[in-house]
Amino acid sequence: MPQTHRMSQSDSLSLLPLVPVCQVAVILLCCCHLPAQSVPQEAAASTNSAWQTNSQTAAKEEILKALTNAAEAGATQSELKALARAEALKALMKLAEAGDTKLQLDLAMDYETGLPWLPRDTNAAFRWCRKAAESGDSRGELMLAQFYQAGVGVECDLTQAFEWFRKSAEQGNVVAEMNLGMAYSGGKGVQTNVTEAQKWYRKAADSGDPFPEFMFGLFNSAQDDPADQERAVTWLRKAADQGECDAQFILGTCYQLGRGVEKDLVEAYKWETLGARAGGWPGTKVSSDLLKEIGPSQMMEGLNRANAFEPHRSDVKIPDMPQRLPVPGESQSLPR
Repeated sequence: MPQTHRMSQSDSLSLLPLVPVCQVAVILLCCCHLPAQSVPQEAAASTNSAWQTNSQTAAKEEILKALTNAAEAGATQSELKALARAEALKALMKLAEAGDTKLQLDLAMDYETGLPWLPRDTNAAFRWCRKAAESGDSRGELMLAQFYQAGVGVECDLTQAFEWFRKSAEQGNVVAEMNLGMAYSGGKGVQTNVTEAQKWYRKAADSGDPFPEFMFGLFNSAQDDPADQERAVTWLRKAADQGECDAQFILGTCYQLGRGVEKDLVEAYKWETLGARAGGWPGTKVSSDLLKEIGPSQMMEGLNRANAFEPHRSDVKIPDMPQRLPVPGESQSLPR
């Protein structure tokens, strides 16, 4: 099954809204541009909104105490910056160990990518991710499935990936629902099951986000049953109407071939033009077969319809969309 991935992802579809691992350090580092003796007072004022729970307040006070002692001892600006980073990381590690799943996921993401002050460590990333997943956090379950799928910090294991995708999907995580559909349709970590694939793709599509709608439509377009092909057009149109360029291009192909819908070269040219304009899959130009078949007047009408098109975007957006890491031996990537 063809899959695509484009990274505005604010995308997408969108990525996990993770706070950088040294959030507090960043706040404190801003204060380090002030005279050393003013660092603790300014930092105290700046960090009030960043720490809410009692444990966070205690951690903040520990950091400020360390900075105060260092400042009074005559520490330089660079020394205070290094101390802020070290103390913030230590504090966040302590909070994560105490069960803060948000921080566990922050650490997992940051260890996976690496930061200037935090060397990349996939084993640590996997360890923190597993802690969040085992607590029942659906985002942690999703990320752990991705780690197993891609072999990040652990041997690639598609069966384990499937199990964690299932756990997350059963909590309503839309990205996991799509991945479960992919697993069932492609036999990745589980026996191929078209019925289950339909079920999970549909659950994701019901979120109202255009990309799952496109994926559900694309899956149905590959089936031989005319009812599935008609369903494909319905869902491709839902996504296309929201401006999903991949769906637009494939919808145009359906109109061109009369697959799941009555053949209509004008509509085919409209939708393929819209998809090609935005770089949709396959996404460079209107198909040569359509150009050979369509007449000049039909082409002009299709172009006029394309120019008049305005997307009707849904207010529904998929939450918590981390980027899927590449799977060894595959070029596919997780939808936005």
